[in-house]
Amino acid sequence: MEVEQLGAILQRIKEDDPLQDLQVEEPPLKKLCAGLVQTTQPTPAPLGPPGDCRPTRSSLTLSLVADKYLILEQLEGSSLYSCVKVHTQEDLVCKVVGREANSLLTAHYRLDCHPHVNSLHEVLLGDKLMYLVFPPSHGDLHSHVRHRKRLREPEARRLFKQMAETVRACHEQGIVLRDLKLRKFVFADPHRSELKLETLEDAVLLKDPEDDILQDKRGCPAYVSPEILRSHARYSGRAADMWSLGVILYT
Repeated sequence: MEVEQLGAILQRIKEDDPLQDLQVEEPPLKKLCAGLVQTTQPTPAPLGPPGDCRPTRSSLTLSLVADKYLILEQLEGSSLYSCVKVHTQEDLVCKVVGREANSLLTAHYRLDCHPHVNSLHEVLLGDKLMYLVFPPSHGDLHSHVRHRKRLREPEARRLFKQMAETVRACHEQGIVLRDLKLRKFVFADPHRSELKLETLEDAVLLKDPEDDILQDKRGCPAYVSPEILRSHARYSGRAADMWSLGVILYT
């Protein structure tokens, strides 16, 4: 974004900015998340925001957050928004969730050093909302596959290996992804050789890592396992993730 354009936008919204009182938390993520594991809900719960705290596009577009980030349009096919760091003109992306979504931070903390999980750049805490800022990506895997029609076997094998390693790391940390699909993975580099899991929304932290039995329905119908489609069926969360991973490979 050009400096002149950004300056004009900031001038337009500065006086009416409702988010000036945000608390800002800088990395490292470990400092921010210390103790959050202990406050996790006793039963598995979605990592996304509660319905009454979910922001709308109109309430976020062109919002200036803590005099630091300008939130722009929502990314196509994603729950993230593009944003600009005001003082450096750095392009980033932002996930907005309810302040109560501590489990989402806990999950990102557990996987913060994994090479194929999007790392947090910064976290900002408001009265009701929490802003998770991530590095930008270079397109999602769903769009890449649609554009290419068919991937050559070496490329498909390399990318699928990265996805499988990511899912394994999540399961080892007691995290079931649930809504696993092509669009969840984005490219970390312009050459589109390295994948990363964009966010951990819709995932669930298991109270007991040895017990992954779930009952709630979550996920894209094209990717979910048959037992999830059955009414009131209980299912293994890890097995359901593996089914979705197989659908991705077949696709």
